[in-house]
Amino acid sequence: MRKIVDKYQLVTAATTLPVTLADAIEHLRINHTDHNSLITDLIWAAVKTFEKRANVCLSAQTWKGFLQKGYEEVELWKYPITAISSIQYYDDDNTLQTLSASYYVTNADSSTGMARPVVIWVEDVPSTYDREDAFVINFTAGLTTIDYDIKHALLSWVYRKYENPNDAVTERISFFDNVIADNRSYGL
Repeated sequence: MRKIVDKYQLVTAATTLPVTLADAIEHLRINHTDHNSLITDLIWAAVKTFEKRANVCLSAQTWKGFLQKGYEEVELWKYPITAISSIQYYDDDNTLQTLSASYYVTNADSSTGMARPVVIWVEDVPSTYDREDAFVINFTAGLTTIDYDIKHALLSWVYRKYENPNDAVTERISFFDNVIADNRSYGL
């Protein structure tokens, strides 16, 4: 039976922005540094909005996915997953164990991470303690290169919020929303 992971926890957040402050300043056509902090905050807001809506990690991050028990096939819908670091589980005695990598295979590709969804096939699924986080999948995700349409969508969102801070961005479909729809990783 295949199970979709629907509970995730961010372990290590992205530390770099996929769009630089210099890119945003050039896009905004300003020649001062008075609003650098605001613009950086707007870039982070655009990135987080994009990531939540599209279920795409724009920069390198580490995550945990949780299941109530182990399954023979598990789907992860974060995108792009570049590596499965480990799989852990709470055994019948409620002790955290690490599943040997020889007991599972995955279609996660460390060079491209392009599988949607990433599937993990587990041999000899271990029995687990009865708890919501009994089966834990540790993985890394994040694009290494940002496509131009995503970069432009982020910059356009920053521009709209910078120029019109009271404008209700979510009230109309925008280029930003269309790029999200084009890049959405479904499954959740």
